[in-house]
Amino acid sequence: MYQIKSSIVRERERMKAELDSKRKQYLDDHKAAQDRAKERHRQQLAAVQAKIQAEKMSDAAKRDKLLAAEKSSEQKLNSELKHLETDKAKSLKIEEMDAKQREDNMKAKYNDISRTMNKILREKTQLEAKLRANAATAEARAAETEREIE
Repeated sequence: MYQIKSSIVRERERMKAELDSKRKQYLDDHKAAQDRAKERHRQQLAAVQAKIQAEKMSDAAKRDKLLAAEKSSEQKLNSELKHLETDKAKSLKIEEMDAKQREDNMKAKYNDISRTMNKILREKTQLEAKLRANAATAEARAAETEREIE
């Protein structure tokens, strides 16, 4: 029974390490996706700014267009970052729910094994008691038979 408990403790530790590893991987992936989105944002904004600068218009009109482009680009970036954050939260939640389900399954398996072990131990005790009773009865019969023979 102790081996089963220690096995469950080891399995729980392994599952926790696996969850921590996956969580770290999700966070690393999320950070990388954020970095890619920000770099894409910078590149797109630089291209739009260069295009606006190349246009023939007054400086005031260029400044207004540049401000509008920056604002639009910033909104798109914030939207994409928010979407990435939502995806990360969903992924972590799913992974935690999966880990919880695996732990619940492991506990159920342990409880089932414990019930089976207890049932086997009860049956063993009953069989040993019957065996002792039969042995005592057999000894008594053997002793009685010996007395009758004498």
